[in-house]
Amino acid sequence: MSFKNIISFTLVIIFILFILLIAYNNDVPVAVNFKFLGVKEFTVPVSAVMVASFLIGLLVAFIWSLISTAVQSIETLTTKKRVKAKNELMLLYQEGLHDLLRGNYHQAEDIFKRVLKTDPKDLKALTAMGNVLRIQSKNHEAEEYHLKALLIEDNYLPALEGLFTDYISKNKWVLAKNTAEKILMHNDADVPRYKKELVKIYIAEKDWDEAIEIQNEVIKKAEKENKKEEQNLLTCLEYQKIAEQFEKEPIKDIERKLKKIIETDKSFVPAYTKLADYYIHEEDFANAFKTLNDGYIATREPVFIQRIETLYIDTNQPDDAIEYFKRLTEKLPNDVLPVFTLGKLYYKFEMLDQANSIFERIQAEVAYSPTLEYYIAKSDSKQENLENSIDRLKEIIRHSNILDITYQCTSCGHRTQTWVDRCPKCGCWNCVKLNPENELNELKVKQITPPRIDY
Repeated sequence: MSFKNIISFTLVIIFILFILLIAYNNDVPVAVNFKFLGVKEFTVPVSAVMVASFLIGLLVAFIWSLISTAVQSIETLTTKKRVKAKNELMLLYQEGLHDLLRGNYHQAEDIFKRVLKTDPKDLKALTAMGNVLRIQSKNHEAEEYHLKALLIEDNYLPALEGLFTDYISKNKWVLAKNTAEKILMHNDADVPRYKKELVKIYIAEKDWDEAIEIQNEVIKKAEKENKKEEQNLLTCLEYQKIAEQFEKEPIKDIERKLKKIIETDKSFVPAYTKLADYYIHEEDFANAFKTLNDGYIATREPVFIQRIETLYIDTNQPDDAIEYFKRLTEKLPNDVLPVFTLGKLYYKFEMLDQANSIFERIQAEVAYSPTLEYYIAKSDSKQENLENSIDRLKEIIRHSNILDITYQCTSCGHRTQTWVDRCPKCGCWNCVKLNPENELNELKVKQITPPRIDY
């Protein structure tokens, strides 16, 4: 019996004794006539009645106390069992998480199933089950588990985040966008992360205006060390909007916008090439040459040399092409690529002595260059030096495919035969560079000091 019950019984006894004392002092009748269940009346002293009432009340209270204590004990035991079961489920759930992190996806899936068999409404297990199913490419089932969790609690953040990833993996952009917006309304949401995710969705949808608007918000909230990276993405988005506008209608305003991008980021190759395309479209070749030249001076990217060479040839300006590359080699004495291009031009225009002079002098600075060998061999052939030409071509055959000029994305490694402003595989802007394995690139990066050339 608890201390509380003992106090209660003591108070009841004191109360009964108090009543008896009052009755005795006030001449209350000492007997009462009773008739019980039709039995003949009998007389019971008042004191006996009061004592009997007290004992009956005491018995009832004692029984009630026992019942209360028993109920409380049962509840305590049930609670302990429930806590123990919950702890066991939590340990089982954590074991599933460890398997998930270790890449044991099938084991993790089996464990989460056991947890959900015990408690079908376990939000953590439902969410984790969805995640492990998505990793195994069971996207439809993953989505179902995350939706089950949200039916139980529609604002459960981990399930919302899992569902968002489900939609992204299935390219359900509209649903992903709606889910991201719902996540952003959550107090505990990682706002910068999901703002960035929204930008990715708008990029996938080619909604450049929305992507630019949200990216500006990302930049405002970005940490100082991340601002440059986020600003670079904004530049890419603004460029892409202009590029698509140019494909539809090359209006005058495009020139101003592209120049603004170049001012913001002088290393952004696509802006130079697109601006040159605009000038070519407008038949303003002088500005086209100037833009491509500025691009090469600022970035040293080989694509500009190729574009300049092609533009001179397409516009029938062979003399101007030679003069331009002469001046460029004088301006950049440690850059062999313009020298090599000048040699190619001499070869194309049948100026074979000058071409050989350049190629052989560059050749002396490198271990082996199939491209140089190729041009020297072709030059020898044209000069009827067939024996030399055949020997060189045999050597080139041993290095098959090395003459192919390819470009490679520095982000994902995708290769392409032509330069593009945006990688067709991963979508990265300004990432497509001359393949680092290409020997022309080796010529460029070795910074060979070119020979003095007599023109």
